[in-house]
Amino acid sequence: MTAPRLALIGCGAIAERFHAPAIRRLPRLLPGLVLVDPNPDRARAVAAVCGGGRIAADHRDLPGTIDGAIITAPHHLHHSIARALLEAGVHVLCEKPLAASAAEAHDLIATAERTGAQLAVNNTRRLYPSHRKVKELVADGTLGAPVRLTFEDGDKFDWPLASGALFGTRGGGHGVLLDIGAHVLDLVCWWLDGPPEVVRCEDDYMGGTEAMVEAHLRVRNCDATVRLSWLSKLRNGFVLEGERGRVEGGIYDWSTLTVTTAGGSRRLSLPGEARLYADFAFVMLDNLLAMIERGDRALVSGADVLPSIALIEGCYAKRQRLAMPWFDAYKRVVP
Repeated sequence: MTAPRLALIGCGAIAERFHAPAIRRLPRLLPGLVLVDPNPDRARAVAAVCGGGRIAADHRDLPGTIDGAIITAPHHLHHSIARALLEAGVHVLCEKPLAASAAEAHDLIATAERTGAQLAVNNTRRLYPSHRKVKELVADGTLGAPVRLTFEDGDKFDWPLASGALFGTRGGGHGVLLDIGAHVLDLVCWWLDGPPEVVRCEDDYMGGTEAMVEAHLRVRNCDATVRLSWLSKLRNGFVLEGERGRVEGGIYDWSTLTVTTAGGSRRLSLPGEARLYADFAFVMLDNLLAMIERGDRALVSGADVLPSIALIEGCYAKRQRLAMPWFDAYKRVVP
């Protein structure tokens, strides 16, 4: 069988560090691989990591020449690029967040359903054995009905951006909530099986890009608190408490959990093939190829992540200024 023809659209850091090494593991893809970026130097750099591929400047020249695409362009371009490809019957794996609004996400899902092209999203954390186990423990009643969830994810921002698309006006006034929050709030929606109500959302947005967020959410009788930061290191873990037990884990450890019930605490070591975070890229790539070649379903579909896109939008709609006593003290001294 002829290998699927793929495009990697957007040749920034996520393409170079995450997706390109996965593509390199499958040399059969190289004859039909296209690296797309308006900056040819970036495209050539990513092609070197992939081990080959031709260079193109514009995704609009691709329909009819490819079977599938991985979209790693800046998030504000996800909707327009993905829609054009889906309309042409091209299967899509889109980086998170799928879209900047629920309306855009709805449109992409509807387009995929109408054309028969599949829409997958790289919400990688759904693949973690630990996160899948949390979902199982909630679903099978081991923990009882969830009553409280706390989730913290934060560190000093050091991602080697190839563009400034995450910041200021280029980021559309969105920051850490749309970036890290696309992972964390998706897990909240998935684990608790329902669209949370936004009780309160506070951030440090003052006309630019928010770098700290504290969101208070509620799903049925469960209160959830999410803290995100690009500025400082947080606990970087979660605790989910139910009426009969609790489970806790870290965001960098996808193979272990601590579960506490009436019988005591036990640390679970969960099986999985991923040794490095980048290994999950190969899982997603393999799924994209299976979508093209066998008609398999997406591991994480556009419809799967829609609740979290709507939740992020709801948090932005209710945003208030986070308490920042250090800033207020500075303003009193420096008018």
